[in-house]
Amino acid sequence: MPGQAPALSEADLACYNSARMRCFIGAADGARKESPLVRLIVIVPVVLAVLAFAACSSTDKGGGKVSVTLREWAITTDVSSLPHGDIEFNIKNEGPDLKHEMKIIRTDVAPDKLPTKDDGSVNEDAAGIEVLKRVQGIETGDNDSRTFTLEAGKYVLVCNLVTDQNGQQTSHYAKGLRAAFTVTP
Repeated sequence: MPGQAPALSEADLACYNSARMRCFIGAADGARKESPLVRLIVIVPVVLAVLAFAACSSTDKGGGKVSVTLREWAITTDVSSLPHGDIEFNIKNEGPDLKHEMKIIRTDVAPDKLPTKDDGSVNEDAAGIEVLKRVQGIETGDNDSRTFTLEAGKYVLVCNLVTDQNGQQTSHYAKGLRAAFTVTP
């Protein structure tokens, strides 16, 4: 019938030239014609494999891990910068006596120059101060691990608690619980 493809026998379908894996279908007039279906069957998996390989071999992993130690009266880190992305903060409070917290502040201000309130704590509402993340209530001897996605920029890690010690208000930030941290592009 006109307009219908002729029925194909097994003999009509032949693959040759194994180096190029080209498949042909025998046409009614005896000419060989490359099958679009076979072309798709070969090309699509090859393209998907190339894309998967490219995605898996990316060198821009970003992020990483940082160990943070809180103690009277300092915050220390094992690294001072990591590339942007998911950053795992492994936090330990070595005390020896007080509960601490860790806040991640994005700012261009130096760690010891942050604007403060009358009690010596950081004024978290001041211009140029953006508190992004916080881990509260880390008791002496406790560990906490949190992962945060951070963009490239300058950060300050602080404990912004104010505690009463022998009838006096003590700002943990003012006593030195602060550290610079940079996230690179």
